[in-house]
Amino acid sequence: MRSEYKILPSNSSSFLKIRQENLLYIDKTEYIHNLLSIKSSNNWFLARPSGFGKTLFIDTLEQLFLGHEELFRGLFIHSKGYDFKPCPVVRLNMDMSSSSKDDLNAAIISALKARAKEDGLALMSRNPGEALEGLIYELYEKNNNQPIAVLIDDYDKPILDHFNHPIKNPKLLLEIQEFLCDFYVSVKRSAKYLGFVFMTGISEVGETDIHSRLTILKDISQLPLYGGICGFTETEIIDNFHPLFDNLLMSLIKSRVLKKGADHKVLINSVLKKYEYCWDEKTIVFCPSSIIEYFI
Repeated sequence: MRSEYKILPSNSSSFLKIRQENLLYIDKTEYIHNLLSIKSSNNWFLARPSGFGKTLFIDTLEQLFLGHEELFRGLFIHSKGYDFKPCPVVRLNMDMSSSSKDDLNAAIISALKARAKEDGLALMSRNPGEALEGLIYELYEKNNNQPIAVLIDDYDKPILDHFNHPIKNPKLLLEIQEFLCDFYVSVKRSAKYLGFVFMTGISEVGETDIHSRLTILKDISQLPLYGGICGFTETEIIDNFHPLFDNLLMSLIKSRVLKKGADHKVLINSVLKKYEYCWDEKTIVFCPSSIIEYFI
């Protein structure tokens, strides 16, 4: 069923902005509802390429855990009676300065101190792992032993920055990787204070040493149930991108790029196919940033 046409979000990763400004949002909250409904685990990992909406998904989770019910009206999870009870959130975006281990250390400490300050807390440790554990515990105590939600976006960004750097420095790359391994282990050590953990990255945790140390995470990257968690499916594009989709189809037929009588499926298979991906051998999704850029 086609939805009311809304303005495209120009690759915004802010769920708050998208909802407050009534921009186009492809509802992915059914996946959040599924994750929250699973009692056997509450620690998750998702790998997807850049431009697939990982940060928007993290932002959606944050707004949910902060209890901003008004942002979710009309979405799947709201229709399922989620209680929107606020809980403390620690969110880290690892896209930060990492020219050296000390540089990365300072950047993480700065981010953790800023989060602590929001709740009137002070972190004394200069060790990122100890500081994160301290922050989690202090928030847990301050909120009457309420479990904490930890959201980490782009966990591998500092590693990939050095791996892809034109001037290779294997020693520094190893130092950064070992440093991050030690840091992320603090999440495992804080497990008894945590209610939900979600970590994203480009490379799967199994491809790094981090996986062997952070065993509490369940990797959902290739599970069929979560094939469409990030990215747009064909149905989502057709239902949400009209009349832009219709106008593009008519334009391509008029310019004879497509034959007369071509429909939406022909357009997707001939023009948008280069943006498609599949991780579960079943669900085909298209890169959101590429699709939005194509239509803008």
